[in-house]
Amino acid sequence: MLNRSSLVNEVSKAIRKAITEDRYGSNLPAERQLAAELGVSRPTVRAALAVLEREKLINGAARRRRTIPPGPRREAPPTTLSVRLLHDSGPASYLSEHLRLLEYLAENLSPPRYSFHPEASPACFSTNPASALEKLVDTQRADLWVLYRSTRAIQEWFERREIPAILLGSKFPGVNLPAADEDFRAVSRHAAGLLIARGHRRIALVLPRRLLAGDEATREGFLEAFAQSTSPGLGEPVVCEHDTTTPGICRAATKIAELRPRPTAILVSNSRPYLTVHTQLARLGLRIPEDISLVCRNSDPSFNAIVPSPAHYARNADLAHRKLLKLILNRLQGGETKDILFGSDFVDGESLGRVRS
Repeated sequence: MLNRSSLVNEVSKAIRKAITEDRYGSNLPAERQLAAELGVSRPTVRAALAVLEREKLINGAARRRRTIPPGPRREAPPTTLSVRLLHDSGPASYLSEHLRLLEYLAENLSPPRYSFHPEASPACFSTNPASALEKLVDTQRADLWVLYRSTRAIQEWFERREIPAILLGSKFPGVNLPAADEDFRAVSRHAAGLLIARGHRRIALVLPRRLLAGDEATREGFLEAFAQSTSPGLGEPVVCEHDTTTPGICRAATKIAELRPRPTAILVSNSRPYLTVHTQLARLGLRIPEDISLVCRNSDPSFNAIVPSPAHYARNADLAHRKLLKLILNRLQGGETKDILFGSDFVDGESLGRVRS
């Protein structure tokens, strides 16, 4: 359920809207009637009415029904809607893609109509985040939370509390919050199918051990490509997890390099691990793509400076940002909030070779 401050805010907005639509005339209904109409307690209604009194939208008097003054006072003052983006301040927070997104939202959710605030809270991304989330939501008022690359625990907590939120990143099964994300399942299925089509028969997937929903979708799409393939001689798919640290990613790359038979291609889930896998394989004496091919699930500006040039998937960031903004505004205004999936295009690169029979 909603916390106290959020519930009072929602009730005051509902009454304010009814006043501006002239549904009550000159006299506001009694607290008991408003509580029944809105399905909340009388103390919550009383707190909401106090907000409207401070705005001079209604007149209050002890032991008497509140009145609605005539004329311009009946117009509700402009309300600033607050949007807060929750992220963990981990490595993804320093990617240029993340920074461009924050700049875009800050520019388009600006005063006086809106306010936008990024909230970095690693504690909210822990295994048991309830107390950290409780403290954050109680101290930082928001009309809408944008949950960036959130864990299952975060998604389920916001849904249970019925706090207005959307997901920027994949949602976990069973969660019903609106979401905007890349179609990682389709991307990884296409990537594995492309590698198979180019003759690779032993293929590995590298992804984090602490799976986000997008990583789970990546794993599923990768495995689907193998299940659907009829190519002869196709080996079992290899899934290698890491702990997101540089030494951990190096260990994952080394483990793959030491497999026998060794995979001839690796799909890496993100750009930062891609760079580490690329350099670790070179340190082990393996050539790209002569000895092993690499493909990255997403893109990064640094790819323009890497040789061999990385084969990767890229989305139209401007289009994705516009779709996300539309989802945010629809949610704030009580409109339709369908999930949004961003498509990605394959960008061929020198890191992807063909295995000749």
